[in-house]
Amino acid sequence: MTMQVQLSGKAAGIVKAKVDSGEYPNAAAFISALVLRAEEFDQTKLERLRREVQLGLDEIKRREVVEFDLDEIERIGTTTLLSEQALAVDWNRPEEDEAWAHLQPSKKPHARK
Repeated sequence: MTMQVQLSGKAAGIVKAKVDSGEYPNAAAFISALVLRAEEFDQTKLERLRREVQLGLDEIKRREVVEFDLDEIERIGTTTLLSEQALAVDWNRPEEDEAWAHLQPSKKPHARK
């Protein structure tokens, strides 16, 4: 398929500079390479998004999620509520108590089984 594209201003200057540098034999070769790179970039972003979604689904299956109430978030502030809930998942583990026990004289480390 053959296409005609009109470029002006900065875009035209970039294409001209690339062709003049000898890096590309003509404007069509540069534009084609650019389109292919853009498609590759889009596919990479899509794959990254799919991986992130899968990680979230895996966390849900392992019950590693915290439910929250949107009205409560608006009332007390998003950052405060989400930070506390997210960090509580790690804070409320026996390993954390053990790691910090030396700073709390009243608490002794749990014996590991």
